Amino acid sequence: MRLNTLIVAVSAFLLSVSCVDRNDNGRQTIQYVRDILSGKELALKQILTAEDVPSYNDEIAIVGTDRNTVRLYEALAEYDKRDNIDGSLNPDELPDFAGEIFSLITQEEGFKTLIDRNQVPAVRRHLVMRVVSAMDTVSNLSIYDLEGKGNKSSSKMIIVTDPNLYHYSSFDVDTLFRATSCVVPVVYPLDVMLDNAFNDDKEKLNVAILYDPEIASAKVYMDILKTKAQNLGRELGSFIVFPTDNKENMFERLATAFKASYGDEKIDVILVDDYNIDISAIKVNLADIVSVMNETYITYGQSFADDVKMMDVVEACASYCYDILRSENLFTHNISLPQAKMYRVHNTSNVLDSTIVLIPELYVQN
Repeated sequence: MRLNTLIVAVSAFLLSVSCVDRNDNGRQTIQYVRDILSGKELALKQILTAEDVPSYNDEIAIVGTDRNTVRLYEALAEYDKRDNIDGSLNPDELPDFAGEIFSLITQEEGFKTLIDRNQVPAVRRHLVMRVVSAMDTVSNLSIYDLEGKGNKSSSKMIIVTDPNLYHYSSFDVDTLFRATSCVVPVVYPLDVMLDNAFNDDKEKLNVAILYDPEIASAKVYMDILKTKAQNLGRELGSFIVFPTDNKENMFERLATAFKASYGDEKIDVILVDDYNIDISAIKVNLADIVSVMNETYITYGQSFADDVKMMDVVEACASYCYDILRSENLFTHNISLPQAKMYRVHNTSNVLDSTIVLIPELYVQN
C-alpha cells in the first residue's frame, strides 16, 4: 500500500464506463472518483483495492477541522464506559481506546466557507482526498521539506466529524469504497446519532438539533435531517435546528422558539452535534427545565415530552466505534494511553486544482 509520495494528483479524464459512476437514483459521483475507478489514477485505486485487510496495528483516522477532530480525540482518549477485558458496560479506570494511535487529518479553516461560496464540488473532493490519504502510508516530513518522506500507518477506521463533508460527500466515498471493495469502515458520528434517534417506537418523532454555527449552517442540518428520515422511511414530525453559540438560558430560548413555530407540540429527542459543549452540564439544565417540581420552568417544560431524550454525538461515536473495533478484533490491546498524530492538509494550489500533501504537525494535548 505504500506510495513513493502522498501527492494526490487529480486529472480531467472522463470515465467511459457509466455503470460505476451512478447509483440507482442517477446521482453522479465527482470526476475525481471516476478517475480513480477508471484506472486513470491507478496508484490511488491500488491503495483501495489492495488485498490487505485492516490490522490491529493500524491507526484510527479522524477527518475534519481542529474544532471537532481535536475535541473528539481528547474525548475518546478519556472514554471509559467498558471493561477492557470482556467489553461489558463497566468502567475499569482504563481508557476504552487504550493503546490506540489516532491520526488527525485536520485543518483550521472550516468547510462552511466553501459551502457559503457555493463550492460544493470542492467540498466533495476534500473528503475523498482525505479519506484516500488516510489509507496511505507515506507523508511528507514538514512544510519546509515537501520532498522528504516520513512513514505513517494506514487506517483501520476513518471517522469524519464535519457535517458538511458528511452531507455533501459521503455518497462519493461510499461509491468509491464499494466499487473498490475497500472494507475499512468510514464512520460519520452525526449519521450514527441520527440512526440512534430514529430507532424509536414513536410513529412520528419531533426533533431538536443543537449545533455549532461555526461548523455548519442550519440549512445543512435541516437537509440532513429530512434526508435521513426519508432514507429510513420514518415520518419526521416537528423539528427545530438551534445554535449553541449562546449557552445562557439555552433551553428556555429553545422552548420559546419551538412553541412559536409548533404550538403545543412537544420535543421528543434533542440531538447535540457540538463537540465542544459540556454535555453533563446541559443534561442537568434540561432535567431542571422538565422537572414538574420546578415551578420556575413549568412553562418552558411544557415544550418537552415527559420522556424526552438527549443524545450526544461524542457518546454516539465512541460507543459505535468501540463496538466495531471489538467485533472485528481490531483493538491493539496495548496497555498504554491513547496517542495522537496531527496532519495538516497542505494544498499546493487552490482547492479545485491538482495536488494535496499531508504534513505532520506536533500535537500537544491541553
